[in-house]
Amino acid sequence: MTGRHSSISSESDRIGRSRFFNSDFRRSNMNDFNEKEYQVNDFRSLYANHRIGMLALSFLLIFGILFHTFTAAVPTGSVGFKNFMGKLDVEGYHEPGLVLRIPFVQWLQYYPTRTYAETHTTQPRDDTNQVLTAKWNVQLFVDPTYAGVLLKEIGSFDALRQKVLDPEISSSAQAETPTYSPEDLVKKRPQLVANIKARLQKNLDNRLKEYKLPEGTVQVIEIACLDFFFSPAFN
Repeated sequence: MTGRHSSISSESDRIGRSRFFNSDFRRSNMNDFNEKEYQVNDFRSLYANHRIGMLALSFLLIFGILFHTFTAAVPTGSVGFKNFMGKLDVEGYHEPGLVLRIPFVQWLQYYPTRTYAETHTTQPRDDTNQVLTAKWNVQLFVDPTYAGVLLKEIGSFDALRQKVLDPEISSSAQAETPTYSPEDLVKKRPQLVANIKARLQKNLDNRLKEYKLPEGTVQVIEIACLDFFFSPAFN
């Protein structure tokens, strides 16, 4: 009886241990399965986020290309005129900002309305008939209403400078400086500059009347004399 009881107890212990190990094995397998499932879900989430990011980036890229293709920017201090296949429309102008255009066949041509101080060199004479070299800084304002006419009749702003501005600045300086002695050119420079500014504005108005443009189409905002360079004999 005692041996039989001992045998039954041993069998019970074996079955209990087997059940325990089987349960532990199942829990371990379940944990591995859950971990693998979590990794799969994490990968799917990362793939979905990556796909959304790529789609958003592609959309932004396409939008940027289309935006750049169908628009043009008029810079500050200028006006823009549309040019359609070589035909310039000067009837209306576009102010600084974005302008819609037809890609590949239409583009904008700009015309400055407010210039920065530009350096001009002249060689006037003083009251002793001495030839001087003078450098001027001139700042201008172009009425945008008539910028199209200037662009059509004279050309770009560089053409306006070569054909009108430089000659008129030179003639204005040459007309005023002979009334001053070399000493007065230094001492009375503000008065000289004011006289040249007034004369230059008058000359510009008269010159632009040839193109049927009203007074003030090109306005002299500021003019400054940077320096006078006298001959070696005077120095």
